Amino acid sequence: MIDPVLDETLPDELSDAEARTIGELREKVRYYAAKNEKKLALYEGEFVADQIGIAVPPMLKDWPVRIGWGGTVVNTNAARSRFLDFQAPAGDLQGLDKVVATTRLRTKSDRVMENALVVGTSFVVVGKNKAGRMVIESKSPSVMAVRENYWTGQLDAALLQVRNDKGWTLAETLYLPNETITLERRDRRLTVTHRDRHQRGEVPVEQFKHRPNDSHPNGRSLITAPIEYTISAAARTMLGLEVHREFFSGPMRAAIGADPEQFGVTEDMTEDEKYRLGWSLVMGRMNIVPPAEDSTANPTMHEFKPSPPTSYIDIMKYLSLMVASDSGLPASYFGIMTDNPASSDSIKALESQIEQRAIERMREMDWHWINVARKILLWRDGTVDENKLADIHVEWASPSTPTPSAAADAGMKLVAANILPADSKVTYDRIGLSDIEQKQLIEDKRRASLTQILSGLDQAAATASTDLQVHNLASRRVDDDDA
Repeated sequence: MIDPVLDETLPDELSDAEARTIGELREKVRYYAAKNEKKLALYEGEFVADQIGIAVPPMLKDWPVRIGWGGTVVNTNAARSRFLDFQAPAGDLQGLDKVVATTRLRTKSDRVMENALVVGTSFVVVGKNKAGRMVIESKSPSVMAVRENYWTGQLDAALLQVRNDKGWTLAETLYLPNETITLERRDRRLTVTHRDRHQRGEVPVEQFKHRPNDSHPNGRSLITAPIEYTISAAARTMLGLEVHREFFSGPMRAAIGADPEQFGVTEDMTEDEKYRLGWSLVMGRMNIVPPAEDSTANPTMHEFKPSPPTSYIDIMKYLSLMVASDSGLPASYFGIMTDNPASSDSIKALESQIEQRAIERMREMDWHWINVARKILLWRDGTVDENKLADIHVEWASPSTPTPSAAADAGMKLVAANILPADSKVTYDRIGLSDIEQKQLIEDKRRASLTQILSGLDQAAATASTDLQVHNLASRRVDDDDA
């Protein structure tokens, strides 16, 4: 949305290069915000399909029919690709686990993945607040744009806009490799209010790209063109079903050879009055055919059979199968149910494609999260130990959906086969214990071990007091020469 009040003239405090960079990135923000608006509407279920104009009356073409299949495609895949934490099994984690906890990065990572799957890309901004604490935020491409160096693949600049509910820009932040410039709204224009010359040599922004290629260098959305068309067709079908319900679901009756005045219809009535009278005549499903002038036949009643909505339901089933095929999800996720429920083996086979895509997605996103870890260390400490950074890995939630009993059974078999130790964090993760549960379990085992040791000492002391040999040795007198 273009700000109608914002003065496009940039502040004089900016250099020519900074002004050109802001102007370039503003154009990118506007371009991608308009481009992604349709994808976001499909995800939120707010998409309004274009009508052909044949089967639907003009006054009903904008009836708010909503289809939530876009959200189903994105949310199902996002739930299988959840960031948990950073790990360094053979090295120093350098306090990254504390940063994840204090910045609520787990929750924010879900929004990062959601944006990446909806529009193909997402952003993470790293920095410090006024108190010196680390701050990590996820940002949408609708309010942020970056410029990437073609030769190095690194970001040269990034622009973040802060807007109010009306879409007016309240502030902008320009991120450069050695400086961060803040512009705030003052007197109906933006003014430079702060310059942070951090001299880090990097832009504190990471761009996440979902399955980029040469034709889509900024990533690809899960809501592809075939899925978009199928959702549009489904919306048109549902609108046709609404029109069918209003006009063709009730039985239509006709009075043949009857005088309209017998039903209260007069020649001086307006169309609105006739319409209201029609609703009072069997819910408006009454047609009156007057008799011929020379006819003496008695009036007769005729009833037309209502049209069932079977054709629309069949079309929706077919479209559900189409979107299931295009998205790689089971048809049951889109409302196709059968009388016989699927077995666990068939469900596992249907979801294998979801798991495989999730594994590929996590492998691709690993690089982006490691870059986030690098920027966290750089902004917190000022330097990065590349050797220690190489030991850091990303922990992801399991993309599969085993039941708790199945996970416990698999963990027990791995422990029994001496593949996993019983008290390993890997084993705890396998059986689905949360971090809090794992810490509590370790603490309970530590307390139980101390209690057992103390109990053993008491028992040993009691045994020693009753043992005759121990008593004789303890009471033996030691001479100076023996000493």
